[in-house]
Amino acid sequence: MSRTDFLQLTPEEFCEIAGQWNQNETVFFRISWEQTRFMAHCILTPFSKKKLNPTDIVRFDWEKEKQENKQIKIATREDFERVKKEYGG
Repeated sequence: MSRTDFLQLTPEEFCEIAGQWNQNETVFFRISWEQTRFMAHCILTPFSKKKLNPTDIVRFDWEKEKQENKQIKIATREDFERVKKEYGG
């Protein structure tokens, strides 16, 4: 980005650009580590006595976050009735 372009930005525009740039860098960072893990998996698989998954080699923090988010409790009919009763619906 040129200096002229930077000076013409509003703070909101700059914040959005910086956020997108940071997100892009995060994606490239994660991809490089996932490629490294895949290569390690390919190298180690012939020497493993059991079936080896890439996550057996290393599990990244961003994958742990995904796994925790998957464990969402599904609301039951009783849950709806309880909320309805609490909020006078």
